[in-house]
Amino acid sequence: MLAEGIIFPDIHGRDFWKSVLCKDCGWETDTYIFLGDFFDPYKFEHISVPEAIDNFQQLMEAVKTLKSNGKEVVMLIGNHDAHYINWIFDKHIGGVRKSRYYADKIRSLLTSIPNFTHSLAYDMVIVNKRILFTHAGVIPSWYNVHKNLIGDLTAENLNKLTYSEGGWLSLSDASWARGGYDDTGSCIYADLSDHFTDDGSVLPILNYDYQIFGHTQQEKNPVINNRFAMLDCRQAFALTADMTFHRI
Repeated sequence: MLAEGIIFPDIHGRDFWKSVLCKDCGWETDTYIFLGDFFDPYKFEHISVPEAIDNFQQLMEAVKTLKSNGKEVVMLIGNHDAHYINWIFDKHIGGVRKSRYYADKIRSLLTSIPNFTHSLAYDMVIVNKRILFTHAGVIPSWYNVHKNLIGDLTAENLNKLTYSEGGWLSLSDASWARGGYDDTGSCIYADLSDHFTDDGSVLPILNYDYQIFGHTQQEKNPVINNRFAMLDCRQAFALTADMTFHRI
């Protein structure tokens, strides 16, 4: 079966990616998209930090094979990656489950990925629909606060935030739902609840037709509606041309 892309939500040391990359999963695609958060496993899942590091190194070997076969592999920054690669983010909002002991090792692994430190967002077009991929999704009010810094809302302009101190400060925004004091979170820290109004309506996305992100872990099922797909439920998804998400 043919997919427009195969999407991997938050990894956190888990090896669910192997069901796609290490055996025939029944799906073919030219594009593989990882939504970030490769490290900082949850204690209740009993994955140690050394195990998460080993898992990541195995993943990078699989990514190397994909690229050698002409596949596009997109690896985006999540908040649990940002606090290893940028001191401003770490100072203002980082630290949740961060491994101080293995921080240098993890930083070295992440920064060895070509252009990873500037990869906040990715976009693609599927049947005339413009789709934005980030770790936590873009909230209109967050964008409006930082519009002068960002410019037009594009993946390219979001990625440019990683080149300045002001950009990283904007990425450190977090709402009360994530222990912060801002009205809403950034594209790597927005909670799922930030994407809804007080009456439960889904907020629109500016300049795009749809957005796909992770970050807010669900027990079993993703949260998918006509404006976004929040896929953080410990498994990969194939996205087909009719905008259907298929569990893998």
